[in-house]
Amino acid sequence: MKWEFSDGTVASLGGNVEGATLFAQSLRKLIADEETTVSIWPEPNETVPLDANDPAIFDRFLRNEVRTPALGWMMTTLVRAPEVPPLPDPPNDPEDSEDFPLIH
Repeated sequence: MKWEFSDGTVASLGGNVEGATLFAQSLRKLIADEETTVSIWPEPNETVPLDANDPAIFDRFLRNEVRTPALGWMMTTLVRAPEVPPLPDPPNDPEDSEDFPLIH
């Protein structure tokens, strides 16, 4: 599975990133950092650890990063992405919470 970006960066499932751009360098640094987390659900849910081998989490990580305005990749866009499975439901699903009663 590969994700291709407009600056020539190519990321593959498993965390391999090809390219010499600032965006590619930033992705490699984040992937190598064991502390990197990914926001996959709306707040108030917490982030999850980056798993570069999980297609849905890795896809969300890449999409989040390309939307983060920074330095030289402000104009970088995702041009091609594989189909990935859906993300799991958030742990704090309002429908399952007593704090948010359902109104029928």
